[in-house]
Amino acid sequence: SASPPILTIPIPITTPRQSTLALVAAVAAAHGITTADILSPCRRRNIVKARNAAIESVWAARPNWSISEIGRFFGRDHSTIAHSLRMRANQNEAARS
Repeated sequence: SASPPILTIPIPITTPRQSTLALVAAVAAAHGITTADILSPCRRRNIVKARNAAIESVWAARPNWSISEIGRFFGRDHSTIAHSLRMRANQNEAARS
């Protein structure tokens, strides 16, 4: 009475940073730019809009991350992240009006 073989399916182990990077990559692709563009210091309007969308997405996906942690992820100061979130909230509010 041999037991059936155990099937193993390789499941990639992702860290919070890896899955967050994948989220940022998805936002970048949706905006037609690269992840490197989002993480760069570039201030072109299209990149800033995509970066702000990525910051908002990370904020929603990682409720346990502080603004400082999100800032470290994006290579920015916490006050920059707070400003980005305020700007997105204002834009969303204006769009609903």
